[in-house]
Amino acid sequence: MIRRRDVLLALGTLALPTVLLAPSIVAAKPPDGQQAILARLVGTTWRAVSILGQPVRPVTGTDFLGRPVTVTVASTLTFVSTVAIAGGAGCNRYGGPVRVDGGRLRIGPIVTTLIACAPARVMTQEKRFLAALLQGERLALRGFFLLLYSTGQPAPTRFVRVGRVEPG
Repeated sequence: MIRRRDVLLALGTLALPTVLLAPSIVAAKPPDGQQAILARLVGTTWRAVSILGQPVRPVTGTDFLGRPVTVTVASTLTFVSTVAIAGGAGCNRYGGPVRVDGGRLRIGPIVTTLIACAPARVMTQEKRFLAALLQGERLALRGFFLLLYSTGQPAPTRFVRVGRVEPG
């Protein structure tokens, strides 16, 4: 004769493996906010329209021969993958790793080419742009803009999208 207690124990034994397996099924959680944004940005290129709140404007000055010049400096950011960025800092090309650590964006170390550009204010903008990248801690998409918030800075670096690189 089968007793009720034996049936409950048998059911409990059958249910136990299901309960133990359930956490592994649920463990595949969606990526956190910054990782999800990085995934959306792969293959896109953005141009800075302001760096830490200061608008990017044409630079005037003199070239290496002392002649007057006006230069439009394009500082760009391309998301090569969810772990790598590259672009033009203004005069030089750069590249480096990007990752999310504890919910915070981390960029760097960054490697650059070593070309001197004139006028000197081009190099000043480039240094500000690279510093903003290295201090970057959070990305946000707002309308047509990508915002990069940097540690200790009151205003973000603001980008507009300029293209999408197709994987190939």
